[in-house]
Amino acid sequence: MNTRAVLVFFAFVASVFAAPAAEPAAAPVPEPAAVPAPVVSAAQRSSPAVDPKEPIAIISQESEVNPDGTFVNKYETANGISVSEESSLKTLEEGEVVQVVKGSISYPSPDGTIIETIYTADENGFHPSGDHLPVAPETPAYILKSLEWSAAHPEEDVEEVEKKL
Repeated sequence: MNTRAVLVFFAFVASVFAAPAAEPAAAPVPEPAAVPAPVVSAAQRSSPAVDPKEPIAIISQESEVNPDGTFVNKYETANGISVSEESSLKTLEEGEVVQVVKGSISYPSPDGTIIETIYTADENGFHPSGDHLPVAPETPAYILKSLEWSAAHPEEDVEEVEKKL
């Protein structure tokens, strides 16, 4: 077979696959459903509107990152947001070094109440606290009794599992 014919054939195949595909017909766009107006509190109506395009001034800012990974980060904005966090290193009994972060965040709610969250993040997880956060109910007595029994009888638990296997 002629080399030129092979090249022409492959050029033809390539042009067929490179040709733009026909665009599928556009599906009809359904009419948007009616959206109810948002509920706005009296406090929100009386507060000045904030233009989302308008930048908010940073009143103060401090940021420091150390070579060991510890840091300090603090800032306050003109609209009442305040953030402060600081990290340190902690050596555990096993000799492992972990980072501990302590901080707080506060901001004004739409009704003007200041919402503040204080937190710690360490080897045991993230631990926030604040008056606005929900609190879990107390553990029922029957659950506590069950946990106490399980802790006092671990060998019986193993024996029961082995019997079932």
